[in-house]
Amino acid sequence: MFMDVRGFTAWSETQSPETVAAFVNDLYQGAEEILHLHHALKYKFTGDEVMALFAHSADALSAAAALRERLQPGLAQLGIAVGMGVHAGQLMEGMLGASETRQYDVIGDTVNTAKRIESLAGKGEIVVSETVMQEASGAFRFGAVEESEAKGKRGQLRVARLLVDARQAGA
Repeated sequence: MFMDVRGFTAWSETQSPETVAAFVNDLYQGAEEILHLHHALKYKFTGDEVMALFAHSADALSAAAALRERLQPGLAQLGIAVGMGVHAGQLMEGMLGASETRQYDVIGDTVNTAKRIESLAGKGEIVVSETVMQEASGAFRFGAVEESEAKGKRGQLRVARLLVDARQAGA
């Protein structure tokens, strides 16, 4: 799962570095609490972006819905919002880097595709791959399936927007 703040660059242009740092720290704190509650295996913060790895698509979708619900009201007051993308598949995890700077991370087409799917999300949207829809069917409701082009991907991506967590809606 990737989450990125829409409108962050324009907003941060009008703010002091201290205000931007405080905002980012608050964003990370809120995200961390939600990610722990929804069983994230690994997560990483970079700028105004969050990447999280889950064992199950349902956990990733529940976390994304909770992140949107928790963060959106405060972000809306600033004229910004989050966009998220969720994809599932194989990846490699381990130490990556150069001889002097290495860090534990994940890599592979699944990670790249999740990031591309996140780029399709507008303000407040959670866009998911067809794979995720199939794995989490029944527990969540999705909009119509769309075919979208994504930077660097050869074929079209079949995606949809997460509408609601059926468990939250009482279904």
